[in-house]
Amino acid sequence: METIAELLASAMHFLPEAVLLTEAGPGIAKIIFANEYFQQLTGYSMQEIAGRDLTLLQGPGTDVSALQSLIRGSGDDSVRTCELLLYKKGGALFWDRVIARQIGSNDQEVYCLQIHSDIGALKEVERQSAISQTPAATKPETSKIVHDFNNLFTAIMVYSGLLNSKLRNDDQLLRYTEEIMGAAQRGSQRVAEMLTRAHPETAKQSADAAQDAAKIEHKGPTLLLVEDEELVRRSVDAALSMRGYKILPAANADEAMTALLNYSGEIQLLVTDLSLPVTNGVELAQRIRTVRPQIKVLFVSGSGDDPRMNELAAGRESFFKKPFTPTALAYKIEELLNKPSDE
Repeated sequence: METIAELLASAMHFLPEAVLLTEAGPGIAKIIFANEYFQQLTGYSMQEIAGRDLTLLQGPGTDVSALQSLIRGSGDDSVRTCELLLYKKGGALFWDRVIARQIGSNDQEVYCLQIHSDIGALKEVERQSAISQTPAATKPETSKIVHDFNNLFTAIMVYSGLLNSKLRNDDQLLRYTEEIMGAAQRGSQRVAEMLTRAHPETAKQSADAAQDAAKIEHKGPTLLLVEDEELVRRSVDAALSMRGYKILPAANADEAMTALLNYSGEIQLLVTDLSLPVTNGVELAQRIRTVRPQIKVLFVSGSGDDPRMNELAAGRESFFKKPFTPTALAYKIEELLNKPSDE
């Protein structure tokens, strides 16, 4: 019969959290145990990391001082938490939240127990929040350029996210797609920075940040997706369909109303661009609620100066800024679907 220690060791190995155990003596931080989830997270096998330290995951964007502080330890049994940009085997980057605590043993050896969590999705939602606070542009031509660029960035980020979900066993291709996504994110940030410099006046936007970093697997809800930019509409349709949503796509308000009236089942959520041709997103939502008053609405926009964003942020409607990744959009939708209708 297995001993309690053996049972605990077996449970630790298959725990659905990335667990790492290192020696924690003076000048020593050698890895002596990594469970299966940690190996999946980093791409390294136990044979490859045994006897090494966390500098194995260091890369160009890593905060070296924070990493070295984690490796050195605190010298006591206090719980420490840090967030680091680290690199998987093959070079793909990921945001890692580490919770660490030193522990002792009966033979007075000192170890460090660490729990590692990939918080890339949460960082993306935080990025969304930061972008939503970007001061608005005032010139119509500037707004049009921003809108068009953000639509392109959205499609790139969504399709890159879809590719990532299919390339888990190919480190090289995974690295390429993550570099593409990173380039699109940097591009969207550059657009926001240029707007900030050009228009120092503030136009505060509110943005909801999801707090749960759990993986979303949604089955069943039906969404009416209205987006006039075909590339964005196809990419979002594909991303949400992969997560189990039933999507009713439409390119404009007339198509949306036709889809709505022809669908006999329940539609839980309307996801619509604000800047639709002829009938805009706000007007469309008002029309739809005359037929289905309980439907929830998520407005999206890639424009930098749409005055309706302030009104939406101040009211009960939900708003999400382009560009976004598939995971970030899924978090927002999950949050909205789980939110009581009377809030």
